Amino acid sequence: MVQTQANVFVDGKPAGEIWFPGGVVDITDRPAWGTEQELAVLLTARPLDPETNVFMAPDRVIKSKASIRMKGITGDVFLTSEPGSNAVDDVRVETSVRQGRITFDVGFPRDGETRRHGRRIRKDGKPVRTFAFAPQALAAPASRVLVSADWKDAQLWDLDTPQNLYEAVLTVSDADSHAVLDETLPVRFGFREFWIDGRDFRLNGSKVHLRALCSITSPTMPTAPAARER
Repeated sequence: MVQTQANVFVDGKPAGEIWFPGGVVDITDRPAWGTEQELAVLLTARPLDPETNVFMAPDRVIKSKASIRMKGITGDVFLTSEPGSNAVDDVRVETSVRQGRITFDVGFPRDGETRRHGRRIRKDGKPVRTFAFAPQALAAPASRVLVSADWKDAQLWDLDTPQNLYEAVLTVSDADSHAVLDETLPVRFGFREFWIDGRDFRLNGSKVHLRALCSITSPTMPTAPAARER
């Protein structure tokens, strides 16, 4: 959270700029391995606009000089190290109870080479399934891989079985040597499917009633709490 403009320097040389509310600066080409370096951030607190509109009434709008209440870096700063290539950007697990099928939607931010992908499924820390897929080529500079496999006997996650959770671990390996290039952290998911059937909501094939709790005290209160029943 930058208030409101930041210049990033590595060893006194400009490396990038960040504006409110925040962002990322890539300094991959700046580190000199094995040496001590200085990373500095110069903050400037200035309004994005010199004036702001203040609405006093429907027919009364006045101009007010903009000001900054908070200054500097008001959030966290992270220095992140990432693989130069073959890195997995994100993993999304989609499940279909009606088709008995699991789909992996994987994003790769870099590299356009052909890679082999494998998925290991665990439950309670124990392996239950392994999926291996044929090598696929990625379109540079960014691409997504969408692969599916049948899984007919998966234990369903439901309102009555919240303990039925799995973990998926994605492994990316070289298409020729099969050497592991990257492996993700476990991605937790439940094998379930929610769909609309006419006027009915169905979870794993059973009708489910969702009733949101109505709050009249404040329009800004969260809407997450809800009453549900079968």
